[in-house]
Amino acid sequence: MKSLALTGTLIGLLIASNQAEAQCRTGDDAFREEHQVQVPEGGLLLRVAPGAESLIVELHGNGQSFSSASPAGAALEHPIVLGSDAVNETYQVCMYARYQQSRPSSQFLDEIPLRNISTSEAELLSLMSAAFRLWADDTFQSRNEAIEIFGQVAAAARSVSEELMTDALLMMAKAQLRQADFANALNTLSELPAELDDPIKGYKAAWAIGEANLRLNDLPGAIDALQRSVDIILNFPAGLSDKASRDLVDIRILLAESFLASWQIEQAEAQIDLAAETSGDEYRLTGRLHDVMGFLAIRRSDLPGLTLAEQRQHLSEAIDIMLAGRIYSQESADPIPMAAFENNLGFVYDRLGEYRRALIHYRNILDTVDPGEHPLVYRFAYSNLGRLYQVTADYDRSESYYRQSITFSESSSGTISTTRCALGATLRMKGDIDRALAEQNLCLRQAEATDNTRATILARYELAESLLMKGDQEAAWLNVQWAWQQGASDISPALRARVMRLYAWLSQLRGNQEQASFIINEALVQQNEEQARLDMADKIENLAMAMNIGLVQGDMALAEQHGLLAIDLVETQYEQFESERLGPSWGSRTHRIYVQLAEAYIRQHLATGDQQALGKAFAITERSRAASLRQQFSRYQQSDRSAEPVGNVGDNSISQEAAKAQIDAISRIANEFASKNMTASIDSADISLPINYYHHQDVLSLHRLHGVSSIPLPQAMPLAQIQSRLRPEQAALYYLTTDSDNFVFTVTSDALSVAKLPDSLPAGLVDTLRQQLADPNSLPYNSLAQLSRHLLGGINELPGKTDLLIVPHGAFHAVPFAALALPDEPGYTPLISRFSVQTLPSLTAYLMEKSLNSSNAQVDIAVFADPLFDANELTQQLAALESLDVTGLRGWSDSLQRLPNTAFEAAKLTELFGEDRTQLFTGQRASRSNLAREDVRNAKVLHIATHGYFNAANEDNVGLGFSVIDEFGNPDTGFVTLPELFSYRFNNELVVVSGCDTAMGRQLGGEGMMGLARGFMVQGAKHVISTLWPVSDRASADFMAIFYRHLHQTGNVADALKSAQLDMQQNPNYRDPFYWAAYTLTSVSPDPSLTF
Repeated sequence: MKSLALTGTLIGLLIASNQAEAQCRTGDDAFREEHQVQVPEGGLLLRVAPGAESLIVELHGNGQSFSSASPAGAALEHPIVLGSDAVNETYQVCMYARYQQSRPSSQFLDEIPLRNISTSEAELLSLMSAAFRLWADDTFQSRNEAIEIFGQVAAAARSVSEELMTDALLMMAKAQLRQADFANALNTLSELPAELDDPIKGYKAAWAIGEANLRLNDLPGAIDALQRSVDIILNFPAGLSDKASRDLVDIRILLAESFLASWQIEQAEAQIDLAAETSGDEYRLTGRLHDVMGFLAIRRSDLPGLTLAEQRQHLSEAIDIMLAGRIYSQESADPIPMAAFENNLGFVYDRLGEYRRALIHYRNILDTVDPGEHPLVYRFAYSNLGRLYQVTADYDRSESYYRQSITFSESSSGTISTTRCALGATLRMKGDIDRALAEQNLCLRQAEATDNTRATILARYELAESLLMKGDQEAAWLNVQWAWQQGASDISPALRARVMRLYAWLSQLRGNQEQASFIINEALVQQNEEQARLDMADKIENLAMAMNIGLVQGDMALAEQHGLLAIDLVETQYEQFESERLGPSWGSRTHRIYVQLAEAYIRQHLATGDQQALGKAFAITERSRAASLRQQFSRYQQSDRSAEPVGNVGDNSISQEAAKAQIDAISRIANEFASKNMTASIDSADISLPINYYHHQDVLSLHRLHGVSSIPLPQAMPLAQIQSRLRPEQAALYYLTTDSDNFVFTVTSDALSVAKLPDSLPAGLVDTLRQQLADPNSLPYNSLAQLSRHLLGGINELPGKTDLLIVPHGAFHAVPFAALALPDEPGYTPLISRFSVQTLPSLTAYLMEKSLNSSNAQVDIAVFADPLFDANELTQQLAALESLDVTGLRGWSDSLQRLPNTAFEAAKLTELFGEDRTQLFTGQRASRSNLAREDVRNAKVLHIATHGYFNAANEDNVGLGFSVIDEFGNPDTGFVTLPELFSYRFNNELVVVSGCDTAMGRQLGGEGMMGLARGFMVQGAKHVISTLWPVSDRASADFMAIFYRHLHQTGNVADALKSAQLDMQQNPNYRDPFYWAAYTLTSVSPDPSLTF
């Protein structure tokens, strides 16, 4: 038979496994018994009959070893076959408890010569033995292979032995449960005989049915089966009850979980009490008991009529219980509960609005458990991470985690309708309405097919949100009206709040102002009553909706009251997030609240001349800009962080080597992704970053934040303080884009004004201009003139001003302000002919006191130029490095062309600054590892001349190309990512990133452009010069020579850039803005001076 060939192969592989010690580890706490057996002619069958403990059996003989374990755990025996190829060999049989800190129980080992068993049964037992060995390997693949073999045995045993068929089906079902394949486990269990004579197999089967039903959300079916399993054990004949004593505790714990899931709290408490009475001091059981006790405390927090203090008390109790349970599970070496505790702790902290702690616990799962080994845990962890990243507006990452959760759910045939609804919400928030509707319609069909009212309400609410964004107000109304009319009291407070919020807004849009006001006020009342049950995002959204309804109804006082309350809540959350991603994305999600309130103040000022309204408008706008950046500067000011990599941050929770491994993995994935995007068709160029990219980034962020205290968001500077720090020659143009109009504040040391920009800006003009400027053969002057009239209409009203500080907003981040034409000037006269130009994240980030730079610069400039992108250029060196494997390095970095002119550029800089004041890294030395050197990151100027990567289809992936082979011949990806920049402190006063698109990145509302420039500034650089489009290698070398000559002469970064751009613009060979206007200076320091 075909399966026997498989068996022979498996047994051969397993017996010929690695060398192992011949003696049992008798000093191990888990050691139970040892036996010595000799294999007789024809082979030997060992029947392992465990008592109440799950066992792992090791066999050692002739320098070989293998292990055997059963997926069914305690009480059921399992066979180990030593075939005829092991005749006359002696084996030491060592029995160990599967879990640490487990109470010993009696075990038995029977020896039966295979010749005493029929050939057909012996063949099937050999297959079973192979499956148990695979199960002991304990990998996802080996467990699946074991399941396949159990299925083969069950099919073949129908005509051989009903008992063996039953054993194989039970083992197969228990294994499928372990693999989270719940629907198939139920199918397998349905093949068992209707009545099982063996009571042990009877309770095992009922237990498995109950667990599968629980995971598939069939709560009545779960409760019925688990109760039946308990009853079978309680009615055991004498002598059998001890074998099932620990299984009984496990079953009661599952039964309690089922009762809690169906809100039968008293019944759950009774099962928990009974389980606690018999769990004893076994750590595994105590850990799992704490898990369900924590769930009980969470359920108690949701009981109606509780005060906020009572709700939080129950949640705090849940945290204490689960933290204790995590220790028990860790001591017992039981990995699934450890991961579950992390997930549940994350959930509770999420409920409490402590997102930072929630993320730490969710991310702990990623660093603790292999997703392939524990898919059920990952299903919930990924879903929770997807939700948290949705709340904080990190939508790409949210989508990635939700999709992975759905993948796990589909592989285990789980209920996935609500996850699809959540994914649809993320897609809607990303602006991808068509894909959102597709997911939400599928969610609705699945919810209706299972007659799940709560899921149907959720699906119709999500559909209504997406339909409203698509412009189908009537269809949106029909869906939210249906959800509203259900009045289901058992839906979550968060879903109820969302339905009420949308129903209120659609009522307002339909002209029913009274109903809109009543419903949103009722939502706010319920919010105050259920504070612990609504997450912070929903509280903020309720207040924001009340503000919007007030604005539409013309009640400015009420709108202001609710808007300011919402903004105060927004800002309390910043201490929950790190500055790399979640702070900026949170700012992006909530930014519209600031914008809507600021616009209302501006319109009030423009209509009435109310100066107080003008001051409020500017104050709210400044509060909204680069908030996470000023928070990070405040962090550095409080704890002058050293210039060491991530390994020395916090409490040394990760070694530098481990941190580097995460950084390298991110670099490798990003490089491969960039390569795919470069070669993909236009239709497929928006492929998403893979889940493991975010996985590694999350683990790195977890370790970076571990032990680092949270810092509240510092207040934005008031106008008077800003004006007192502006120099008389400076003027700030502070832009604000809204859904309907664009505005600009003009701020000087003695005045503040605001103007509405003209309405004549054509749609897409900024993108069109950038495309034209990136092509030296195009004529961008008409577009420049149009944009200049829109953005610089009042520029002539700034007499005596020579320094412009630009605070862009929205699409204006991609505008090359230096190239804009001065209005009313004849011909084309660029803005820089009158002004020096700096771009700022915000005036507070620019002017606030901060501890940015060390004073221990040993050199004036560190230069990276002309990296080696093609390993084939090192043919002769590679021949001498036989161990070097470059086959796996193919990516974006090693598809790039060399930049020989940057080598000449570097040589000129060395000549200008002097060899003793210059660090030069070219060719292989222009490597990622050298960029991380402390002396490089402390140079006054860091100059990087290389290729930059940016793809608007996926703004998460920005980077720089470095050498793919370092100076020691080691291969490297050569791709420096933004997470890598966030892992080091850059104490450079000026960073120049001369490459393609290095000023571009993800545009996040008031946070601005999240790209390479932001990465260097967050990590300490005062000023960054970067590029808005790909630049010419030759022209860039000439430009930089001119820039550094001016910088060396004047010691002023802004003036040197302006002079270099004017010199190039007046050169007939480089007059076109393509050659000089790409360079933009972004500053977070009011001091532009450098001394050499």
